[in-house]
Amino acid sequence: MKKISGLLFTAMILLSLFACKSEPVQDESPITMFIPLGNTESYYRTLAAKIKDELDIDVEFVYQINRDTSDTIKLYFEHNDLPADIVFTASKTPDNLLKDSCVDLMSRSSLTSLFTPMVIQNCTTEDGALYQLPVSSRLIGITYNETLLQEMGWKVPENFNDMLDLKKKCDAAGIKFAVSDGLATGHGFNWLFHLMGSQWISTIEGTQWLKDYQAGQTGVEEFKEQCAYFKKWTEAGLWGSFHNYDWNGNQEFSKTRALFWFGLVNTMDSYDGPEYDDNGNETGRELHDVYKSIPWLSEDGSNNCYTYYDNCWVYVDKKLEDAEEADKLTKVFEVIEYMVSKDITELVSAMAKDTYVSVNDYEFSDDRLYSDYQEMIKTGFIQPWYYNMFSMDSIVFTGEKINNYIAGTGDYDEIFTTLDEYNQKALNSEVTVLSEFKEKLDYENTAKLVAVSIGEALNKSLEDSNRQERAEVAIVPYTTSANMLPPWKPASVCNSFIYEGKFDAAYNLVIFPANVVYPDGIYLTGSEIKALVEKGFDPSDRYLNEDGSSVFDDEKYGPYPYVCVVKEGIELEDDKEYLVALSNYFLSNADYQQLSAEGKLLDKPDNIYTVETGLSIFTSKHPQIGIDDLKWQ
Repeated sequence: MKKISGLLFTAMILLSLFACKSEPVQDESPITMFIPLGNTESYYRTLAAKIKDELDIDVEFVYQINRDTSDTIKLYFEHNDLPADIVFTASKTPDNLLKDSCVDLMSRSSLTSLFTPMVIQNCTTEDGALYQLPVSSRLIGITYNETLLQEMGWKVPENFNDMLDLKKKCDAAGIKFAVSDGLATGHGFNWLFHLMGSQWISTIEGTQWLKDYQAGQTGVEEFKEQCAYFKKWTEAGLWGSFHNYDWNGNQEFSKTRALFWFGLVNTMDSYDGPEYDDNGNETGRELHDVYKSIPWLSEDGSNNCYTYYDNCWVYVDKKLEDAEEADKLTKVFEVIEYMVSKDITELVSAMAKDTYVSVNDYEFSDDRLYSDYQEMIKTGFIQPWYYNMFSMDSIVFTGEKINNYIAGTGDYDEIFTTLDEYNQKALNSEVTVLSEFKEKLDYENTAKLVAVSIGEALNKSLEDSNRQERAEVAIVPYTTSANMLPPWKPASVCNSFIYEGKFDAAYNLVIFPANVVYPDGIYLTGSEIKALVEKGFDPSDRYLNEDGSSVFDDEKYGPYPYVCVVKEGIELEDDKEYLVALSNYFLSNADYQQLSAEGKLLDKPDNIYTVETGLSIFTSKHPQIGIDDLKWQ
C-alpha cells in the first residue's frame, strides 16, 4: 500500500493541500517539511506563499533527492534523526522504526476522526500506536479505449472469458489488443500480484498466507498453485505488446489505438491527435478517443478489484513533544488536519483522475476514471500494492523471471523458486556489509567517497579494456545541507551523508545521486581543474527566465561546490594535462558540453563499470573508514 509514480502530480497535491483559511497561529518559529520529491521551483515557492498567506505559518522546506528516497528515510528513522518537523514520504515505513522518532497520532482525535476506520485500522501498530497516515493514494486498474469499444459494438469485459473473447475479436479486426508498461523488473512483479490480488491473495486465505510466508511460517507452494490464473492469462497472450523505452507506453496506447493499457498510472482520460502505426509513423487519421477504467479482473468476475497504493505518507517528529516545542506541535497538527479536511481532499482528487483519498465523507466525482465502480471500491474491493511488501531483491530478481516467462524465454517454476530464495534471504537479514565507518560523514566527505568511487570505477573500466590511460583526479558537486537543494536538483549533485556504523549495500541507493551512475572522463590541465573547482557547479544555466535571469535563487541554490580528490603523491601542475573522472550525470551541465566540444572528452572504454564497482574496490581496502581514510591511493 505505497509508493509514488508521478512526481509532478505529488508536488501539485502538496501545493493544493494547504489552500484553506484558518485562524492565524501566533508562532514565529517556522515549520520544516521534508519532501523527498523533485519538481519545479515554482510549485514550492507557491506552496510556501499559500501557507504563509492562508495560515500565517512560515514554512522551510528540506529536500532530499537521490536513488532511493525510501532507503534514505529509513536511515533517518533508524537513527532517530528526522530532518524536519513534518516528514512526507512516498512509501510506508516499517512500524518498528517509528516508535522512538515519531509522534503517536492516535490521541489526536480531531485528526484520526477525519480518516476512514479502515485506514486507521491498517495503520495502527500491534501496541495500538499510530505513527503514520496516508495523505493521498492512487488506484490502479485497467484503462480501456471506450470510444473504440463503442465503435466496434463490444461490451465492457467483466471476467477472463470476456477478455479472451475481446482478444480474438481484436486479432480478427486487426486491432492492437493491449499495450503494457515496459518490462522493467518492478512491472513484472506487479503484474503477477495485480492478477493474484483479484484472484486469491487479497482473500482471507491469501492474506493469511502472505502474513505467514513473510514470517517464514509457510512455503511458496500454496501461492504457486493459486497462480494458475496468471499462467492462464499469460498463455492466452493477454498482456499484448510491451512498449519500448524510446516511446512512452501510454503514448503508444493512444497513438496506435490499442484497446487496453496495463500501466502503473491510469491518469489518461482522452486523446486528440494523429494516429500512428507500430513504427511511429502517422497514418493520416485523426483520433478523438475517450478512456475509462475497469478493475483487475478475476477469472469468474466475482473478485474484481482495484489496486491501491498510498503515495504520500505523513509523519511528525517526536522531538516536538518536548515542552518547549508544544506550541509548534499544535501548529503542525493544525496544518495536517487541513490537509485531510473534506474541502481539501476534493482539491486533491481534482489533480489526477486516479487519485483516491481515504477520508470520511469522500465522494468520487462523475469524471473519475473509476466513477462507475464507486460503490464497489467503498465496499472494499481494493487490494494493497504488494510491491513494497517484499525486499528489493525479491522484486528485482523475481520480476526478471516473471518478465522472461511473459516473453516466452523463461521457466514458470523459476518465478517461485526465485521468490522463495530471496524471501529467505530477507528473513535471515542477509545484507552485504561493505565496511564500517568510525564516524559520521558530512555532505562534503560523503562526496569525497563518491569521487574516489568514480575514479576507481573509471580506472577499472580502462584496465579491463586493456587501455593505458588512468584517471588521477576525480570531481563531484555536492550540497552543504539537504535544504539547500532546489526542488529540481541536477542528478549529479551528492546530497547525502553517512552515519557512523556498518556500511552495507543499501547505502548504494542513498549516497549516489542518480539511478545508475557510470564514470566518465575529461582531459583537463591543472589550471583548468582549479578554475572549474573554484567556479563550482551551476545548474541554473539550463533554467532561465525570458529575460535571461536564473529561475533559481542563486544566492541560496548555487553554484554548488565541487569536491576534488587527487591521487596521493600527485601535485596538480598548471600546464600538465590530467584525466579527470566524473559522473556521467555531469553531462547536461554547460561546462561539460563546452569541454566536450573542445575535444577533451575521454573515448569510452569497452567495459564500463558502475560506481558501485569503484565503491567495492575502495571499501575492500578499508574494513574501517574515517574521514582521514578518504584518500585515493
